Amino acid sequence: MAVRVRWFLVFLSVFYLIRLYLTSVVELAPDEAFYWYWAKHPDLSYLDHPPMVAYIMAIFTALGGDTAFFVRLGGLLCTIPAHALIFFSAKRLYPDERKARWELLLVINCTLLFSTGCLVQTPDTPLLVFWSLALYCGAHIATGGGTRWWLLSGIALGLGLLSKYTMILIVACQFLFLLLCPNQRRWLRHPAPYLALVIALTIFSPVIYWNWQHDWASFGFQLNQGFSYD
Repeated sequence: MAVRVRWFLVFLSVFYLIRLYLTSVVELAPDEAFYWYWAKHPDLSYLDHPPMVAYIMAIFTALGGDTAFFVRLGGLLCTIPAHALIFFSAKRLYPDERKARWELLLVINCTLLFSTGCLVQTPDTPLLVFWSLALYCGAHIATGGGTRWWLLSGIALGLGLLSKYTMILIVACQFLFLLLCPNQRRWLRHPAPYLALVIALTIFSPVIYWNWQHDWASFGFQLNQGFSYD
């Protein structure tokens, strides 16, 4: 098993070295250039999306300059903690399935969507990190974890909402999980899940404030996009 793990780590390292090289030689996609423009004009939110992608780009371009490499570097680095969180979530949920944890990471890295997300910096990249953090908290909650995991889940939800609005879907997933699992329904009568929502909304409040200042433009734009069939 140890030999397999070493080979997998070698495989993952090679993948990341290739991705690191490609981030510096492939031209920016139109969406990336658009988000980079946001990074040059920091705000509480933007019409298309919440601000996290712009903040990440602003930090790394301030450190290294306005090059494709530094525009994308933050997104590539975001995928590393996402790997760890997914791995340890699987470990928590399936402690006896050691092989499956590594196979899960292998499958993820071989998917086109994840590999593209490692190269192209979009709002989905930070979303992946905070969704994975929420998943990790959920794994602890489902296996006997206490209130603190709900509080951390609220932080993950708030930061995920600062990345992309679709993070809100995890709330519906959590509610259905609590509703459909008899041994988890006690949480519906416990203040912890609701406190987690308060924490998330507090973190997300700058985006709400921005939308209030701009006639709810971003929320309206995304709802129109989501329900448009043109």
